[in-house]
Amino acid sequence: MPGGRPVTRRGPMRLRLVRGSTKVVYRRPVTEEGTVMNAITKLGIAVLALVGVLAGIPPAGADHLSSVKVINADQLKAWVDQGKTMVLIDSRIAAEYNAGHIPTAINIPTAVMDRYREKLPRDRNSLLVFYCNGHPECKKSHDASGKAVQWGYTNVQWFRDGIPAWQAKGYPVE
Repeated sequence: MPGGRPVTRRGPMRLRLVRGSTKVVYRRPVTEEGTVMNAITKLGIAVLALVGVLAGIPPAGADHLSSVKVINADQLKAWVDQGKTMVLIDSRIAAEYNAGHIPTAINIPTAVMDRYREKLPRDRNSLLVFYCNGHPECKKSHDASGKAVQWGYTNVQWFRDGIPAWQAKGYPVE
């Protein structure tokens, strides 16, 4: 021990001499690979935590707004067949609408809904039914139904499963 100072060796193990005793201190080396693995581990834990939180969420209902009711393909088909007075709104973009839509539906894309507000009835009690490509893959009708409620509409329905469920039942598209 030169001059009474501890002697230290760098590396994975550190040897420290302290006044007549030997103390060995183990140290993990900090390498680029170690830093990357540490970051990946932390990210993995964060992702697992997020998955756990999301797994506890029940399937999407109209829980985004208590005043919006979720309907299914059979109920919507019955309304279309009966000629029920409603405004059926396809919330997808025009190209998707033109590729095939539910009979009687009008196209009001969610992203530009403000521009087409005049297509909606003045009567805020009118039945509005929104659909798109099905939740959770597509949130367009989810968002559009919420906007309709914000605008004061009181009879808003959401066909959450959308056009894929409609077509899976063999129901017609135009």
